[in-house]
Amino acid sequence: MTYIRSDPGPVEPIDWDELSKNSDAPEVVKMFKEAYSKIEFPKLDDSMLKEFESEFAQLQKQAEKSKQEAELRLQEIDQEIQNIDAAIARLHTTTIDEELDANPALARQIDKEISEHKW
Repeated sequence: MTYIRSDPGPVEPIDWDELSKNSDAPEVVKMFKEAYSKIEFPKLDDSMLKEFESEFAQLQKQAEKSKQEAELRLQEIDQEIQNIDAAIARLHTTTIDEELDANPALARQIDKEISEHKW
């Protein structure tokens, strides 16, 4: 954006006399001079730039929101990985009683299946 807004500075004027003097065809230089003097350069429509800036600002806000959501999700995933690692570490040392104490819903389901002879 800075480049777009920067002023390129004044353009050096064409030295038509010098070109005519050093040219083998001064009449061609005269034709170019006449054609060049009739050129009208369009003015920059600044409304487009403002529209682009507005859209860019919205995209930046969306990107920031997505970044924050991703960082939160990353923290959740890191916590899940830690929980899985902890579960794997105690996998070989946890007794059935300890697991059932830690998960009462599983204990009730097992008791129900046993009482209904679904084992």
